[in-house]
Amino acid sequence: YVGGEFDMCRDGVSLSVSESGNKQSLEDLRNSVVGGDSLSLSALRTSLTQSEASTLDDATHRSARFREEERLRSRLRRDRRLRLKAQSERIAAMQDNISSELETRHTMTIEQLERELRQEMDEELQQLEQESLHKEEENIRSQLNLKLQREQDILREQLDVEQERRLEEHRDRIRARLEQEMTEGFSKRLEFQRERLEIEFNEELQRRVREAEGAIEDELELRFSELEASEISNLEVSQTSRLDEREDQLRRGIRKRLEAQLHQRLRQRETRLRAEYERRSHRLEEDIARE
Repeated sequence: YVGGEFDMCRDGVSLSVSESGNKQSLEDLRNSVVGGDSLSLSALRTSLTQSEASTLDDATHRSARFREEERLRSRLRRDRRLRLKAQSERIAAMQDNISSELETRHTMTIEQLERELRQEMDEELQQLEQESLHKEEENIRSQLNLKLQREQDILREQLDVEQERRLEEHRDRIRARLEQEMTEGFSKRLEFQRERLEIEFNEELQRRVREAEGAIEDELELRFSELEASEISNLEVSQTSRLDEREDQLRRGIRKRLEAQLHQRLRQRETRLRAEYERRSHRLEEDIARE
């Protein structure tokens, strides 16, 4: 017998079922139901599917919720089978006890007692099941909320780290690209300025050479004329007879001397111009480099 207090006589003595035995059996049944892990599928699905508006975290946790639901469903079926089996065993034992008691008392039929007991047990089981489901639902909801919050925090931290890493990589790429572009632009501008200065220098040098040649030529012509007139005058005064011969000799000597002087001055002028060009070129390159 289960949960009841029965007085049994093996020699045909009548069995009696006390009121305290019935109450004790119902109390034991209530404790066994409360101790079980049962959960309504509809209430569980409602608690798992009710969430806030769709966010990025829904896709991350939906699979975990479905797996948790499947585990709870399997546990619920197993617990229900065990509970039904235990209930059937208790009902069978109670039927035997009730049958013995009815045979002794002859006051009520087995069917009437069974209906009353079943009705009472069903009501208590339903109430206990609702209470157990409500507690289990609250517990699961709390656990899922905590788990969801932890996973959201972890995911948010991972996204922050990934965002910072990508921003740093993007800044490095932009910095390298801009540095390369600025270096190439500076090299092109420097080369252009160098070519322009070389052209301007050559043009200025040619102009100055032409001016120097013209000035030297005019100066030589003037000097030649003055020297020629002076020499001729002196020769005419001192040696009229040797004027032609001495004039030719003097002209050749004066011309060579003046040409040598002219070449010397041209070389000196060219040296000064080259030094001036080098100095200006270095200064211009330094100005461009500073820009």
